Amino acid sequence: MLPLDAEGECAASGAMCLAGLSKGCGSHLVHNYEYYVRILLKVLAKDPSRQLFVIRSEHRWDDFRRLDLLWGGKGAVPYDIHIRETSAGDRSRSAVSPDRLPLLCRILCREIYMYKWTLLLASNLDDSAVRASFEELAAQCPEAAAAPPTLHHRSVRQPPLPSRRTVLNGSRAQVLEGCLLPEV
Repeated sequence: MLPLDAEGECAASGAMCLAGLSKGCGSHLVHNYEYYVRILLKVLAKDPSRQLFVIRSEHRWDDFRRLDLLWGGKGAVPYDIHIRETSAGDRSRSAVSPDRLPLLCRILCREIYMYKWTLLLASNLDDSAVRASFEELAAQCPEAAAAPPTLHHRSVRQPPLPSRRTVLNGSRAQVLEGCLLPEV
């Protein structure tokens, strides 16, 4: 394996893509959690009676069942939705080397912040479901999991949003510095 140059062109470009700061990476990375959560929060602010429902990839069967029950069903998963069950062992395998995982967590810190708010605002997830996702996050990104928001912020309906990022020099260091998040 070749050594990774922290500010090399490849590393900086990759960090910019993951952080949603490069339009050359496709709309999926530019239109990320932060992009959509900002829109959702505007909708919820205009009409607080609206609810946010979440289906977490790692708990999709349980979340489908929970939603079905919430909407008056019997807890069935729709027959026309094909979901591949994965074992705990499959989920624990990662293409990211353990020494690079903390760096990836730092690059994705804003995404993780928005992901945590999405879980906290979800009407269909109870505290134990949110706690389970936070614990899974802590296994991979302990610093991001420990940072606000936490389960104690569950009652906050309008979370503070980080200021929008601006790209100055396109370096990976700048992406990492852009992780200053608002106090909750």
